[in-house]
Amino acid sequence: MPVLAACGSVSSRAVTDGPVQVSLWTHDPGYIKTFRSAVGDDALMRGSRFDYRMRFTDAAGSDVVTRMMAQAVADGNTPDLAGVIIDQFPQRHGCTDRREPVRRPDRDRHALR
Repeated sequence: MPVLAACGSVSSRAVTDGPVQVSLWTHDPGYIKTFRSAVGDDALMRGSRFDYRMRFTDAAGSDVVTRMMAQAVADGNTPDLAGVIIDQFPQRHGCTDRREPVRRPDRDRHALR
């Protein structure tokens, strides 16, 4: 069952009902269609006290992870949800071959050689 949630800053007040803005960055129009449909489905929302309002940002699949990391460093204005391509993670962490384990210098002495 899809679950929607939103995060706020320390200065924001708790939302106990009513409109809730949820941002989603994705490369996939299927995510947009799914979430747009879900928040408008009364049976799925089951009488929720919240009125979810989705704000979508479309980006190239290879850019979603990069943009999220850059935004987190810049000012923390990251999306509430992100649709990512899983193979984008290894390249961001310096691992080009997913079959090779990621070395941990604190555990693997040979990783520093």
